Amino acid sequence: MDILSSLANIGFDWKVALANLVNFLIIFYLLKRFVFNKINTTLEDRKRKIDAGLTHAREAETARVMAVEEKKRVIKEAQAEAQEIVQSARDEERRIVGEAGAKGEKEAQSIIEQGKARIASEEKTMRDEVSDYAAALVVSSVEKILKEDITKERSAKIIKEELEKLQVTKL
Repeated sequence: MDILSSLANIGFDWKVALANLVNFLIIFYLLKRFVFNKINTTLEDRKRKIDAGLTHAREAETARVMAVEEKKRVIKEAQAEAQEIVQSARDEERRIVGEAGAKGEKEAQSIIEQGKARIASEEKTMRDEVSDYAAALVVSSVEKILKEDITKERSAKIIKEELEKLQVTKL
């Protein structure tokens, strides 16, 4: 009892302390049961949404990179074909010049000009197709997004659907 009397001398009342402990435990239990679980659930839901958004962002970046690579490949093929056409035109020019002289030289110039025009036309057509494809994708996605109240998941789904539609129509 010496300890209790010493504590009582400094103003400590064990009954009040016990009542405070019981009150604390009751409040802690109620908070844990009704508040902390809801907070944890909300935080987990938010984390899942953020993770899903990051995943969709990575997928979109991958799709963008693939589109850029495809564009580069198409342009490279067009340039290679252009070089073949130019080389073919030059070979044709030499043959015609050798066979027909002045008439052959005139025809060779015509072939070269046609080849260059064809190259320019094909390159413009390919660039227009890539541009139209990107523009159609953006316009279609924006139209759908503006027509609906969109979540990140719904936005990603719309973009994916539009990509699939455009790929089918371009094939």
